[in-house]
Amino acid sequence: MSYAITRIKKYKGGGDVSAVEGHINRDKVCHSNKDIDWSLTHQNYSLIGERDFSDLEKATTWRDVKFSKSTLDSLADKSFNEHASDNIRDYHTAKAKKRNGSGKTLDKVITIRKDAVKVVTAICTSDYEFFENKSDDEEREFFQDCLQWYIDTFGKHNIFSAVVHKDERGREDKKVVPHLHITFTPITDYGELSANHFFYNKKQMQRLQDSYYEAVGEKWKLERGERADFVMDETGRLINRNPKSAKKHTTNQQWKNNTRKQELDAEIAALETKKAELEKEVGEHETKKADNEKEVGEHNANIAKLGATKSKLKKEVEELDNKRGELNVKILKYSDEHTGLQAQQDELNRKIKEFEDDENLLNKRQKHYQDDMKKLKAREKAATEKENNIDAIIDEKVDERVTVFIARCEVEGKKYLADIARKEQQIMKTASEKEEEWGNFFENTNPFDDDYGR
Repeated sequence: MSYAITRIKKYKGGGDVSAVEGHINRDKVCHSNKDIDWSLTHQNYSLIGERDFSDLEKATTWRDVKFSKSTLDSLADKSFNEHASDNIRDYHTAKAKKRNGSGKTLDKVITIRKDAVKVVTAICTSDYEFFENKSDDEEREFFQDCLQWYIDTFGKHNIFSAVVHKDERGREDKKVVPHLHITFTPITDYGELSANHFFYNKKQMQRLQDSYYEAVGEKWKLERGERADFVMDETGRLINRNPKSAKKHTTNQQWKNNTRKQELDAEIAALETKKAELEKEVGEHETKKADNEKEVGEHNANIAKLGATKSKLKKEVEELDNKRGELNVKILKYSDEHTGLQAQQDELNRKIKEFEDDENLLNKRQKHYQDDMKKLKAREKAATEKENNIDAIIDEKVDERVTVFIARCEVEGKKYLADIARKEQQIMKTASEKEEEWGNFFENTNPFDDDYGR
C-alpha cells in the first residue's frame, strides 16, 4: 500500500536556509550525508529554478560535484535567502493598521518581525513500490502534479525552487526513492508575510493534507494516512481523539538514529547468538583436548618405536651411500670411455665427409668426360657429312666435264675424237689420283684435331 506523502518545514532565514539550499542544490556539498550516492546526482533535475545537474554524469564523489562547472554556476546565482528577500520586497505590501481598533489603514507597510518565518520547504514523495515501475515521463508528471498543487495553494510568485532528487538511498534497504523539494516564501494573497495564515493550527494542516490528497493522491491511486479527529477541549486547545493518527513526527535525523539503533540491536543479537555458539564450541574443544592428550601418549610410544626403526633405516642409508660412491666411480669411468668413443666417431665422420667430397669430385669429372664424348661424336658426324659432300662434288664435276667434252667432239668433228679420248683418259686418271689423294687425306687426318677444318 503506497501513500501520498507531503511534509513542510519552516525556517526563519540565515544559516538554516543556507544549509537547506546546499542540500537541495547539492552546491554547498556536505560529505557527511552517507545516504547520497554521488554517482546518481546527475539524474536530479529542476522543475523551477536554474540548477542544472546534467554535467555531473561522471561524478563519483562529493568532491566531483563540489568543483563541477554547474555547481560553481549555481553558487553565482541568487541564494535562497536572496530569493526570499526579493519576494518579500516585491510582494509583502500589506499596510499596517492603527492599534486603536478604528480600522483605519496606515501608509506604511507592516513591519516584519525578526523571528518571522521567511522560508518554507516542502517534500513530496511516496514509497519505492510506487516509483518502481514508473517511467521517467510518468515520474515527472507526478511531481508536476505535486508542484501544481503547491502553486495553486501558495501562489506561483512565492515559489522560487523545485528540485527532484534521485540520488538518496534508504539506509536500511539501500533503495532510491525519488522525492521533490519545493521552497517558497509564505506571502498571502493580500501581501502579508505570514506563515500562520497557511499553517495556523493542526486543523488547518489536516485540511491541507486533505486538499493535497484530493489533487494528487486520488489521481495516482495512492492512500491517505490516518486522519486526526481534532476537537476543542474546555481550555480551548485542540486534542486528537484518533489514537491511530497520534504518532509523533520524527525528524530525518531521529529516523536515521532509530534505524541505526535497530541495526545495532540486530548486530548485538547476532553477536549473542555467536557467543553461545562459541561457548558450545569451547566445551567441545575441551572434550577433544582430553581425547587428544590420550592420543599424545599413544603417539609418544609410537615415536619410541619409530626411533628404533629410524636407527635401522639410518644404517641402511649409509650402506646405500657407499654403493652410490662405487656407482659414481663407475659412472666416471664410463664417462671417459664415452668421451674416447665420441672422438673416434668424430674422426670417422670426418673421413666419411672426405670420401663424400671425393665422390662428388669424381661425379663432376665423369660428367665432363660424358660432355666431351658427346662433342667428339658430333665432330665425327660432321666429318662424315663433309666426306660425302666431297664425293658428290667430284662426281658432279666429272659429269660436267664429260658433257663438255662430248659436245666439243661433236662440234670439232672426228679429227679431235682421238685427242679428246686421250684427254678424257688423262682426266679420268687425274680424277682417280685425286680420289686416291682424298682417300689418303681422310685416312691420315684426325677429325677431332684442333686444326681440322681450318
